[in-house]
Amino acid sequence: MSSLIENQQSEPLQYLRFMPTDLRVEVAWPGLMGCLKAAPRVDCEAFSPTSLQFTSPLGFEPGTKLILDLDLADIHLMELNAIVISSLQIKDPRFIDPQFIDPQFIDPQFIDPRWRTRVQFCFSSKRMRRADISRNLLQIEDCLRCTPGR
Repeated sequence: MSSLIENQQSEPLQYLRFMPTDLRVEVAWPGLMGCLKAAPRVDCEAFSPTSLQFTSPLGFEPGTKLILDLDLADIHLMELNAIVISSLQIKDPRFIDPQFIDPQFIDPQFIDPRWRTRVQFCFSSKRMRRADISRNLLQIEDCLRCTPGR
């Protein structure tokens, strides 16, 4: 019994860590507009318990209200209220599909533009102030903390 405890203490604890790109984000518009408009594919770049930054092929006007679904490992948050803080157009050859064209041979003027959008979660509604939502946002932030050297 004591040897089992000694083995457990000598092994460092392993925690599963993720990169921001591992966070699956789905964006929709509130109300009827959310049913009529197709949701753009977004890639998370940065996350905090109060805001999120992502890239997408679609730009958003600052002040636009959005509904976000977040999914990371066993943490699932649905229908989070958010508002667009900024949306800037970027041209980045990393977003060209290399199976069709080698990015090193692309003239930058022909690169499809992407948009870097920052949203802030809206905690003004009673639902967004629930303890489980805050706890899950903090858990996502904790999972996204990278270990040194990664």
